[in-house]
Amino acid sequence: MIAALLALAAAAAYGASDFVAGVAAKRLAAVLHALWSQAVDAVLVGAPAVASRQGPHAAGRRRPGRRGGGVGAAGMILSYRAMALGPTSVAVPLAASGAAVPVVAGFAGGDPPGPVALLGLTAVILGLVLALVGTLLVAAGS
Repeated sequence: MIAALLALAAAAAYGASDFVAGVAAKRLAAVLHALWSQAVDAVLVGAPAVASRQGPHAAGRRRPGRRGGGVGAAGMILSYRAMALGPTSVAVPLAASGAAVPVVAGFAGGDPPGPVALLGLTAVILGLVLALVGTLLVAAGS
C-alpha cells in the first residue's frame, strides 16, 4: 500500500514538474533549462544522498549511473525543446510515454508484466494514439 501511495505522490510531483517546465520552456533555451533543473536537483537530491553515506560507491556502480544520467539529460533537453516548439499538451504525454520502456525491457528480459502494468501500457498506447489523432485533426483544420 505504501508503494502505491509513494507512486501516486511521484506522479503528482512529475505532473507539477511538467507543468512548470512547460511554462519555463517557452522562455528559456532547452539546454539552459536543463542545466538549471539539474543544478536544483543536485542540491535537493544529491546533497542528502551524499550526506547519508549509504551504499558503496565502487566504480562498477557509478558507471551505469553516469550513463543513465547522460541519457536522462538528453531526454530532458529534447523534452524541453519539444515543449518550446509545440503544444505542451502534446509534448508532455509523448515524453511521458517513455515510462513504458522499463516495463517492455523487463518483459523482454523474462519478467512478464502484471495486470496493472498491462493496464498502464494500454493507457500509454491509447494516449499516444489520441495525441497523434488530435494533432492530425488540428493540423487538418488549420
